[in-house]
Amino acid sequence: AAAAAADGAAARFAASPATLAAWSATNALAAGFFGFAHQGGVVPAVAQMASILAEDDTAEHALVYFWRTYTPPESLLAFPAEPEPRKKPRLSADAFGKTNGSPSPSPSPYDAAHSRVGAISPSHVVDLQGASMDSVLAAFAANEDWSHFYVVAPATAAAELKERLKESAPGTAVTETWRRGGHFSGEEMRGYRDAFKRGGLRELWDAMSLGVYAVER
Repeated sequence: AAAAAADGAAARFAASPATLAAWSATNALAAGFFGFAHQGGVVPAVAQMASILAEDDTAEHALVYFWRTYTPPESLLAFPAEPEPRKKPRLSADAFGKTNGSPSPSPSPYDAAHSRVGAISPSHVVDLQGASMDSVLAAFAANEDWSHFYVVAPATAAAELKERLKESAPGTAVTETWRRGGHFSGEEMRGYRDAFKRGGLRELWDAMSLGVYAVER
């Protein structure tokens, strides 16, 4: 009986063009929103970060903070954005530790040919998640040995960070090196509201973005 009722409901649903159109439109909108806009800048930002680090002579020592984003796929930071290397990979036998008294296996020719940047140590990629501003500044202070580092964050969060650093660390420079629009985060609703009040839809669109910021102190 239950199966017959389900079949009948499905038949009625398929027989109604308006219902089918509404269902299709709803699913298309949801797929577009959750597939591309919602936290949609995280993976492109990681790819861009790999490209930035590929041009940095001290890439293996780079410190990258991700703040108010989804957890970044750190493995992507080990590879360049472009398929062809611009300089020889800094890989040598000395770069590999020893296991049970013998050297670890050398990287494959594919790895050597396609990697301009060695894998970034997980300790150098800091996922701050939704930390408060005070916690973010405390994280910066805990890594005071780094005078140059990167922050990947929504534009609204970066604006707050710049204002706070003006007060707490006047000599610190925050420079935007990359930005991707169309990045939506539900945690930034207050920032979106303020942006809309300031400049309407244009300002709102600018606020709905994710950026990579170089910090010098």
